[in-house]
Amino acid sequence: MTDKEGDETLVSKGRIKEQSSEGAGPESVFDLATARAWMSNPDRRVYWEGTIDELCTTIRETAQAMAKQMEAQMNAELAKLTPEQRAKVEELRKGVAEKRAAAEKQAAKKRGIIKLERTDVSEPIAGQPTRKYRVLIDGELYQEDWLTTDPAFAKEFALDKASEVMSRVSACAESGDPTGGRGKGVDEGQVYRKLYEQGWPLKAVAYAGGKARPKSEILKIEKRDIPEHEFQPPPGYTKSTLAEVMFSGVAAGANGPE
Repeated sequence: MTDKEGDETLVSKGRIKEQSSEGAGPESVFDLATARAWMSNPDRRVYWEGTIDELCTTIRETAQAMAKQMEAQMNAELAKLTPEQRAKVEELRKGVAEKRAAAEKQAAKKRGIIKLERTDVSEPIAGQPTRKYRVLIDGELYQEDWLTTDPAFAKEFALDKASEVMSRVSACAESGDPTGGRGKGVDEGQVYRKLYEQGWPLKAVAYAGGKARPKSEILKIEKRDIPEHEFQPPPGYTKSTLAEVMFSGVAAGANGPE
């Protein structure tokens, strides 16, 4: 599948690999059938492989370590300032902390009620038949998705297991965003769970404040014989920690020093 940015997604037997049109940057494969994944870092020639649960645990721990590291660096810089300068910076930090606390309190409130509506709209996307669905949060339009209806896609994407795995992936990504930046009162994991039970989205449009914002769209789909090595870690790479692969040692505190 090729999206509007030119990036490709390879799919085979429940395995999904996304690769940039520029051929650079980290690579990753999610195996929806077995709830496992691997990620690689071409700059360091290292890769990580493990379960979705291990992925989520590392993301949470690394986010916490990065926050502590940034706090320590900021305190070290503050120590170099004059008392007057420190007072001004502390006042700014206090304001930021209050806004963060308010956001966290809002995010901790009861999640909105999610409803998935099947519409009568059926149209081809990238040559594939789709059905349009509307996601409502507490009765308000949150997102529109055009989902595949081709049984062959359901088989290749392992949709019988995809809803559970993608829900967990979304939930762990959200755990790294304590301010609730993914949407007030929105449980993204449950949104994905409901969507993938119906099909795979080929086009998505988000809504905020009554305004539409395109999220993704597949422009071309073609059938190929994809070699097995495309879904395996690159040869010659060294197995390492997820923190090193994803964050290049920025938050080494989560797994020890580099």
